[in-house]
Amino acid sequence: MQPLAYVYYAYLSLVGLSFLGLMAINIRRPARSAGYPPMNSYPSCFIIVPCRGVDIGLKENLSSLATQGYPGKYKAVAVVDSEDDLAVPYIRAAGLDLIVSDKQGSGSGKVRAIASAIQRNQDTEIYVVADSDVRFPNDWLQKLAAPFSDSKVGVSTAYPLFKPVGGFWSKVKMVWGLVGNGLMESELTRFSWGGSMAFRASLMKGGEVEEFAKSLSDDIAITRLAKSKSMSIAYVPDTHISVDADDNFSKFSEWANRQTALTLLGYGKNFTYGMLFYGASILVFASAIALTAIYGAVGAVLFLPTAVGMAKTYGRVRSRDPLIGLIYIFINFIYVANLVKARSMKRITWRGRSYGLEQ
Repeated sequence: MQPLAYVYYAYLSLVGLSFLGLMAINIRRPARSAGYPPMNSYPSCFIIVPCRGVDIGLKENLSSLATQGYPGKYKAVAVVDSEDDLAVPYIRAAGLDLIVSDKQGSGSGKVRAIASAIQRNQDTEIYVVADSDVRFPNDWLQKLAAPFSDSKVGVSTAYPLFKPVGGFWSKVKMVWGLVGNGLMESELTRFSWGGSMAFRASLMKGGEVEEFAKSLSDDIAITRLAKSKSMSIAYVPDTHISVDADDNFSKFSEWANRQTALTLLGYGKNFTYGMLFYGASILVFASAIALTAIYGAVGAVLFLPTAVGMAKTYGRVRSRDPLIGLIYIFINFIYVANLVKARSMKRITWRGRSYGLEQ
């Protein structure tokens, strides 16, 4: 057998293995809310909303937190660095209490804002963190609190749909963001997303608040804290929270690279996993094009992972826009570019502030 034949058969074997792996991942059922014991009474909740500047739809977002249809006791407060912050009039108009962050530490402004609010209110069972750019349905808090009927659950979280209100790149952001939903669906890759998370007050007692205030990412810190106490993270997929996106290319690139860099900061192995998964997706799709031209229908079978993944994407975004399918085809190239860029990043800019990325 000629050496080129060995190379060709090795290539076909690699494509075949990649195809089977992608099919196994893509045909996995979408996550559904797990069954938790019914609650006799809902825990008291303290919602913390770090604010800096004016997000799209800020007034509606804050108002949605002030009017939750929660069966138990809850209170929502917004935290700012200064009463001169542009968000303050919106906070007051929504009827939320206002806290000025005074927590010192080496962590991000958001983490220090959360720590400030925690130290101001120790009389609650559940702390809840909500991002100011997220829109929350009326039953969000009730659904987020439901998993705490299970004593093994330390954190409950939900992940948003990015709703495009701008042009092409806002639609790219919507498709890009679905990677978070995929990570949430497996307990192995699940994390606590800081835009919509709740955690037991017992996780944040005494010195743990001080350590938390040194963190760059609240997502990473809470995820690690729960795991260190052998408590599980519950994913609530049906909260229907959303974030309005009006991104252009520059805004999207900065956001996607920053999100990827923070992910690698907390979970370094995700670089390897991501490169393998997205690389395999690109390999199988490119091979489908080439081998269909050579073998016809036999080669076209390789389009199946793309077709199944695209169908799931349309189901998640609840849209029939044909542009979504085109974006899905090329999104793996963007993920790879983000991983490569993020791995070399030493600093990120977040809400107008620069932070060093330290492992």
